[in-house]
Amino acid sequence: MSHVIIFDTETTGNRDHPDREVIESAWIALHGGQVDPDGLSVFSLYRGDSSRRLYKPSKPCSFGSLAVHHILPNDLQGCEPSSSFSLPVGVQYLIGHSVDFDWESIGKPDVKRICTHAMSKAIWPTADSHSQSALLYMLEGVNSETRDQLRNAHSALTDCHNNYTLLRHILSAKPDITSWSALYSFSEHARLPTHMPMGRNKGTPITQIESGEMEWYLDRRVGDPYMWKAFEAELDRRRGAFLNEDWGDEESV
Repeated sequence: MSHVIIFDTETTGNRDHPDREVIESAWIALHGGQVDPDGLSVFSLYRGDSSRRLYKPSKPCSFGSLAVHHILPNDLQGCEPSSSFSLPVGVQYLIGHSVDFDWESIGKPDVKRICTHAMSKAIWPTADSHSQSALLYMLEGVNSETRDQLRNAHSALTDCHNNYTLLRHILSAKPDITSWSALYSFSEHARLPTHMPMGRNKGTPITQIESGEMEWYLDRRVGDPYMWKAFEAELDRRRGAFLNEDWGDEESV
């Protein structure tokens, strides 16, 4: 089993339902190269085994989630319970579009997450939409072949295959990324907000937020962990700038 998988789920609820349950899971194993499994490039990346499974939840799906995945209760009769889900043994990296949703839905296992949504926003910041389907129309072309590829979007295994296509475009745009660890590092950096995501100064560049306000959020651990990382990086930058200031001739002070 590869230690890297593209992963997707469909669930009983949306992001506002923290108790949502998985009703469909799918994954595709990825390999970075025949000779070096950790070596990575758009030319060496290839798909391995794949899996799709349905699960029966302990609660009904919300109407909002039904409108996304169209999986009906009758489709889940006789399936194993949602609580029986587990990742394949040996997985170290999960790749997905807004992967945190799927990671949270399966109980936040101890794996590293690589987010194609965040990386796409970093690479193509002027795209009018960063949904997976919109990006593939932009990158693959507005044609019947792309439309056919996207027809079953929000079916978990189809979304995995589409994410594989998107990942190849990301690697093509970032030829300097040559390992899974480098891809993970790029994803982590891309996830750091550049503007205040919440509060009275929402939308203001983080470089313009007062240090005291950032420290307030950090002390109380309010907000998203990636916001905290962005604050810590900006505060470190300011401390470094302060220490490197030219204070002039000490004798004249």
